[in-house]
Amino acid sequence: MRILDAVIDYFHINTENIMCTGNSGGGTATYYFACMDERIAVAVPSCAVCTYESSIAAMFHCMCNHIPSIRKYFEMGDLAALIVPRKLLISAGEKDPIFPIAGVRKTFETIQEIYTLAGAAEQCALITGDGGHFYYADLIWPKLREMGV
Repeated sequence: MRILDAVIDYFHINTENIMCTGNSGGGTATYYFACMDERIAVAVPSCAVCTYESSIAAMFHCMCNHIPSIRKYFEMGDLAALIVPRKLLISAGEKDPIFPIAGVRKTFETIQEIYTLAGAAEQCALITGDGGHFYYADLIWPKLREMGV
């Protein structure tokens, strides 16, 4: 957040259209950053958004993916309530062993419900590539254009 403060303070950027994206740990950081900072207009976490039960709690992950005791209170999809109505594009791999697609789809159902209840259903989407743990740029950028980014 402080880096974004510095970029805004020292460079001429359009602060109405700040987008954040990343894959894996970068995707997790993207998702949580959008939850915490309303200046993020578009968030595109890749290979990161999944149920905690299917991913973070199911296997070894580096510590940067963990928020101590979060599963007592929230599932990852619930946190989308902190992002709505801003644009959220979730990217995942059908064969990602680290963030299994069943957990991704379950999480996205929750996200869709939150966005629908907020009257912003068209502001969120899920795209899936046919491979594994990979940044699917060839799918992400056309979908963002379709979403008006």
